[in-house]
Amino acid sequence: MNPLMAVAVEPGPPHAAALLPAHHHNQQQQQQGQGQHGHAHHQGPGESGAEALRALLGRYDLVVAVGGGPAGAGLPLEQVAALDGAARRLGVGLFAGAGRGPSAWVFVDLGGEGEGGAGYSYTLKGETERRSLTYASFGAALGAGLGGIDKRTHPLYLVLRACWQFEQELGRPPAGAADVPAVRAAFDAIAAAAPAGAAAVTALLPVDLLESFVIDGAAPSAAAADGAAAAAASAAAGGLSAAAEESPAEEQEEPQGELAPVCAVVGGVVANNVLRALSAVNAPLRNFFFYSYLVRDGLGVEECFV
Repeated sequence: MNPLMAVAVEPGPPHAAALLPAHHHNQQQQQQGQGQHGHAHHQGPGESGAEALRALLGRYDLVVAVGGGPAGAGLPLEQVAALDGAARRLGVGLFAGAGRGPSAWVFVDLGGEGEGGAGYSYTLKGETERRSLTYASFGAALGAGLGGIDKRTHPLYLVLRACWQFEQELGRPPAGAADVPAVRAAFDAIAAAAPAGAAAVTALLPVDLLESFVIDGAAPSAAAADGAAAAAASAAAGGLSAAAEESPAEEQEEPQGELAPVCAVVGGVVANNVLRALSAVNAPLRNFFFYSYLVRDGLGVEECFV
């Protein structure tokens, strides 16, 4: 190292969990102390941590919160909602999401009316007229009415919504094969409540999508991650083989972790839309972006729930 160069080492920002009410921390620590789904935190975040995180958020125009959790499986959805609420009140834009094995999701909130602003303002390239978009909060987007769900709805939205319901009921995110039945039950309840009908909604769900998403909420072994990477490369480029499509969910015994081809697709989308959001030229993503090579959705699908 250059002896003339001064290097300052500063502590990282407080965790998003600092924004959660105290009972969330106690509940999570009790469950983790029983030896389930991770390790307990040695020091619970307090109000000072929440204040420090809000102060940090207020220094920026846009925050990108991706990865986190076991091997990049993403922040718990309750923490995403809390982070979004804090950023929204400060007038700060938020990109949040995660990659889980063959699937990935991104949520975008650039502001809503009546919460510190009048939505997000932008212009189309080559024009001077300003346009505006209103964004839903994370909680509102996942709690939107089911009337808009049809055969074009990306099934990963429904899976994410089922995980959100699981997390609200149990106080922790689903992570591992043991949680698949409960998330499946939540998905079935959503499907039954949808005006489109349970059969139509269930038909949207490809084989293994829900199972792999939940199982990949846990940390993978190195062998599982390496073994999945080669299959993901060809699947993302040209689709799954017939043999892979017919393989039952039970064959996935452990998480695959973040897969490079999936991260490349979604990471490029995030980067392009962060630039759009900051430049305010052309409309960026609104609400959600979903990608999964199990769905054969090309390069992903944007979903808007306001």
